[in-house]
Amino acid sequence: MSKYRRILVAIDGLEMSEVVMKAAIDLIDSTSDVYVVHIVDNMAIATNLADALNPVVLSQTILDNDMKVATQNLDQFMMTHQRLVQKAHSVQCYVLDGNPREQLAKILPNKWHIDLIIIGKTSCVTLLDKIFLGNTAQYIIQNAPCDTLVIKK
Repeated sequence: MSKYRRILVAIDGLEMSEVVMKAAIDLIDSTSDVYVVHIVDNMAIATNLADALNPVVLSQTILDNDMKVATQNLDQFMMTHQRLVQKAHSVQCYVLDGNPREQLAKILPNKWHIDLIIIGKTSCVTLLDKIFLGNTAQYIIQNAPCDTLVIKK
């Protein structure tokens, strides 16, 4: 029996999602309640639209589209990972919008009483990303109320 009963698995639709899911499948057992989550970063959308004519309407349209695409991708992703569903006690999948760092480190772990967060480590693209955005994994490690497992490629 795993000491982690309530596990949050964060995926982003990128290739790290496969590695993260494999780690989750290896770790869970029949007592595990698993929450698979993809967070659509609404702040990134708003920042990119700062100069748009009507950024509020345009931002909502893009967010709605991103949420729809993310939901379709998560559905397809889960179809290829039925082993997780078979192995766990329960699996719930969510596509949410918001700040991924805050959602994964604070909001969702407290809301769902998470024992373990499993995330992938991706590298920041540029030095500016590192300075202004920071490392999401590092933020989650420092701020989550539970253990965090960071999977490297």
